[in-house]
Amino acid sequence: MCTQALQEEFDLEKNLMLETKTAVDQLVAACPESKSAALMNSKAEKLSALVNEVQDLYSQRLEALEKAEQAAEKFWVGSEELKRILKDVQDRLETEELPAAELEIMEEQKQEHMVKSLIWITMFSDVY
Repeated sequence: MCTQALQEEFDLEKNLMLETKTAVDQLVAACPESKSAALMNSKAEKLSALVNEVQDLYSQRLEALEKAEQAAEKFWVGSEELKRILKDVQDRLETEELPAAELEIMEEQKQEHMVKSLIWITMFSDVY
């Protein structure tokens, strides 16, 4: 998984920072009152703060990736279901016979029906 590779890479860098911090602590212990010791302590603290910030950002990124992965899984399940439904509809359309009625024939039948209705109305309008 990509996030595991990122964590492993970060862990290596974090270990390097811890080793650096240990080396700084040893140097500062040798001469704690020097300007160099104060400067090294300051830089080590900044480095530590950056490592903590990167760890926080990594955690946020991991959470976002996990949420995206969950959403993607739901999407693909829905997508596969939709493809199955569309395939079923396509199969039904391909196997269904075309309607027997043609538009021209339906229009002719409609006209004939209207003519017969008018004749019927004309013939029996006097009766009612």
